[in-house]
Amino acid sequence: MADLRGARARAVLIGTGCATGGAGADGLDEVPAVRTTITDLAAVLVERCGMAAANVREVHDPAQPFLFGQALAEETAAAEDALLIYFCGHGRAEPRRGRGRALTEDIAGVRREPGTIEEPRE
Repeated sequence: MADLRGARARAVLIGTGCATGGAGADGLDEVPAVRTTITDLAAVLVERCGMAAANVREVHDPAQPFLFGQALAEETAAAEDALLIYFCGHGRAEPRRGRGRALTEDIAGVRREPGTIEEPRE
């Protein structure tokens, strides 16, 4: 089992509790508990599991899908031992594509293609 206390361990905690474009966008209401869940989990990782606070990254309501991917890429590159990825919030299944939508963006009223999460790979 990996040791989360080491300097080589990283965690990225991502929460999407706000539907972009405001509450009710895409039929999704805000989920205020997402922000506190991410913040509380970060505190647990530091206070109870011994992770360095600098190694726990919180990403709250990323406005654009690339910010989600950028956080994952940066923490994956920095992790030399354990990498904990936690996602909490909105998502929609797209069975025909074999993956789920996790993020949407709405910039100046123009809908963009949602970001996706694929199955983790070993």
